[in-house]
Amino acid sequence: VDDPVQGPYVMPLVTLRTNPCRWSVSAGCVMCGYHLGASREPITDDHLVSQTSDAIRRLNPSVYPSIVFTSNGSFLDHAEVSDEIRPVLLRMLREAGFRFLVTETRPEFITPSRLDAMIEGFVPTPRSVEGRYPISISFGLESSNDVVQQYCVNKGRRLKDYLIAFDMLRRKNLHYDCYVLLGKLFMTAREDVEDAIATIKLAVDNGAEYVFVMVTNM
Repeated sequence: VDDPVQGPYVMPLVTLRTNPCRWSVSAGCVMCGYHLGASREPITDDHLVSQTSDAIRRLNPSVYPSIVFTSNGSFLDHAEVSDEIRPVLLRMLREAGFRFLVTETRPEFITPSRLDAMIEGFVPTPRSVEGRYPISISFGLESSNDVVQQYCVNKGRRLKDYLIAFDMLRRKNLHYDCYVLLGKLFMTAREDVEDAIATIKLAVDNGAEYVFVMVTNM
């Protein structure tokens, strides 16, 4: 896990029960069911601390040094995980012994200040000046084609929004990866596969270190 691009290793997924993704409330991606795991009651910072403590009790970092730790939408959205509590949760994970963190967000919530706070919370001190920090941000890119994103996925974003986020992450020396959707509505099987291949290529060419092909299930 010192080199997160190398594998294989088991990486548990912890999804906090948070307030719902604001995009799912206003419109929503056509295939997404993550909102079903969100809370129907308002979630406080104390709730998130309690959930994080529970995850730490259940997972042994000496067995699972790498962890996916996210919300039901965007971990960097203040409406789901407040800017004040986010670095506290990451510090809890680091002090427990987890060494590499993966989380998820929509690109519009990436800001330099939020990234700095994540680094302060999770990266051990003194910081190493060599290599990237042990944090990776995952994006639901789904398709690199704006028309497909808009009309087949209803993503509410454009490719340029992801490229801006990628640039911010590179400047902060952070890893990032992308989800690519297979099984998009309103496309033939061939169109769907060709779009997925083009999206994988674009993601890798723009610095994504992992690409996850996510299959739509009926």
